[in-house]
Amino acid sequence: MISKEKFDEYREFIKSNDPIGKILVFFDNYNNANHRATLARHLKRHFSKEHPERRRDAIQLIESSIEMFYSEKDEYGKIEYDQIIRAYKDLAIWYWQETQNANKPYELTKEALKIIKQLTDADVPFGIRGQIWYQRWFFLSILGHEKKAKAECAKMIEDIKYKYLSYSVNSIYYFGHLFLSNRYQWSQDYLSAIKHLEEGAQYIDLIDGSWKFQYKKYKNLLELKDSNPKQCYENLSVLIENASHNYPDWEFDSFYIAN
Repeated sequence: MISKEKFDEYREFIKSNDPIGKILVFFDNYNNANHRATLARHLKRHFSKEHPERRRDAIQLIESSIEMFYSEKDEYGKIEYDQIIRAYKDLAIWYWQETQNANKPYELTKEALKIIKQLTDADVPFGIRGQIWYQRWFFLSILGHEKKAKAECAKMIEDIKYKYLSYSVNSIYYFGHLFLSNRYQWSQDYLSAIKHLEEGAQYIDLIDGSWKFQYKKYKNLLELKDSNPKQCYENLSVLIENASHNYPDWEFDSFYIAN
């Protein structure tokens, strides 16, 4: 675990160099789980090849925050399981970026899913549920089980539809389609990849025309689908990623399309 001196050094670095960090005071306490996790996530904005130690130290901060979350209680006397799930999510991504080895990220994702399966939709932040399942399917694919991952994902989407659960309470719709799109583009089946991006786009108000400018751009991009599906996919994925930033509950990370 990084020392308090290093924690304080990073805190001052963020406050001096991060526009958001300048107005936040939620990472002053070295002995608080939320403060460690918050500092780690601000530090993420400054990961770079020139400073590889920042990601490694952020990993240590997040890991230690998980231990602390289990021993701390919120103002209602409850363990903050939603924060533990979120910490596992970040930790899995950062380990993958650090090592390009999917074994540990997959195990971390499994730990998050164990918690999710014990909680109700109301207990789990809206976007997190879908993101964690995405990570399971992504790391399964990297570990050589893509067929299993795609089948499990497709079945889960169908099960949700069959139960008539609204996407507004279950982000597996959105991230499930992003996952399937991702894997199809890796096999260069761009038409199938586009199909799933179109499905995902329904959940960020692109298809129904709520945002007239975005909708027009979306329709223009789709005109390339038959003549240049690869370019269509690349342009559409960028549009969906950018549009998703208007939905904080998705907590979108470019990891979900970029890999």
